[in-house]
Parts: sequence; C-alpha cells; structure tokens
Amino acid sequence: MTPATLSICDIDAVVRREAAEAAKKPEDAWYWGPVGSQQAHAVHCAIGIIRQHMDENGMIALEPCLEALRQQRQAFMDGSYDTDGYAAATIREILQPFEACADGAGGSGKSRLRNLLRRRRARRVLASPPWAD
Repeated sequence: MTPATLSICDIDAVVRREAAEAAKKPEDAWYWGPVGSQQAHAVHCAIGIIRQHMDENGMIALEPCLEALRQQRQAFMDGSYDTDGYAAATIREILQPFEACADGAGGSGKSRLRNLLRRRRARRVLASPPWAD
C-alpha cells in the first residue's frame, strides 16, 4: 500500500489566503499590533514544513506533514511568541485541507492524466509567491 499524498494544488489556495491576510495587517499595525508578522511567520513555518515533506512533483506525504504541522501549531500555542493565538490559528487554517484528505474528504485523484496535470500545475505553483519566496 502506498502512503497517502496530497498535491500542493490542494493546499495552495489556503496558503495564499493566509499569506495575503498576513501581508495586509502591517498596514493597520495601529489596530492589529504585531499580529501580521506573527501570521507571516506562521505561513513561513508552514511552507517550510510542507516543503520538507514534498517531492519534486509537488506531492506531499500526508501523514508526516500533518503531524509536523500539528506539532508546529502546538508549539505556537505553548510558547510565549503567539500571545493572541493568530499564528496557531493560521496553522490551523492551513491544516484543514490536510485533515480533510486524511478523513477521506479530499486529496489527489488516482488517474494518470489527472496526476500529470497536477504535476504541471504544481510546478507553476511552486514557482510563484509565497512558495518561491
């Protein structure tokens, strides 16, 4: 039995949304305080974790990546860095597609054509921000 995988294409939208939200908050730092930088740091950490578990075709080993993201979220919750919980919440948002796939509600299909198209799209995704940063 092959290990479960998730395509970067399945998580790209949520990572981009969280990165965009983090990028907007420093403009209103008078209201948000350091929240934007905390969220940006969380996105950066999540991308690093995802890249560690991703192959050259943009396929992510589901279980080890899911566990590493959960550990990162817990580290934010346990530490003093994320006093308002925004970094942990950012990781939680990024975790959702992983958990949906693990529960059988999502993930990459098995058809060869679909996998080929996903690999091509994954390469384009990896070449663009925030993945290429």
